[in-house]
Amino acid sequence: SLAQAGVRAVDVSGTGGTNFARIEGRRNSSRWWTPLASWGLPTPLCVADVAVNGPNIEILASGGVDDGISALKCLCLGAAAVGNAGGVLWRLRNQGLAGARKYTANYLRQMQVGLALMGKRSLDDLGQVSLVITGRFKELLKQRAVNPKYYWRRGY
Repeated sequence: SLAQAGVRAVDVSGTGGTNFARIEGRRNSSRWWTPLASWGLPTPLCVADVAVNGPNIEILASGGVDDGISALKCLCLGAAAVGNAGGVLWRLRNQGLAGARKYTANYLRQMQVGLALMGKRSLDDLGQVSLVITGRFKELLKQRAVNPKYYWRRGY
């Protein structure tokens, strides 16, 4: 396992972030990359998989963590931190510094509201949030051999 090999932290990045298949397809004007553009697993699923199967490894979640609620979800699932370069850089390039600042302020505000809705005061409390996981995400967890009940009743 990664922990046995001495790995202490990993960056877990799923679909939704930088898509290198799409970049290569544009760079090479080649269509053979097209089927790979949708390849991959969602970042929250990857976070849950690593958190359950590698509990002694710190997780940085990135790739498609484009808003504060997505960030909170990743933190609740076991990430120690989240990264979001693409959203900030896109706004900086297309909307200037004011656009990047507004995006970042909204991102943080979404996180603050999400914490309040969960009755939590800080991000440190999220590892103890009991989660009810349903629908497609629940089925995807099961396919990865992750029991969704792992996340239920953690705060009790």
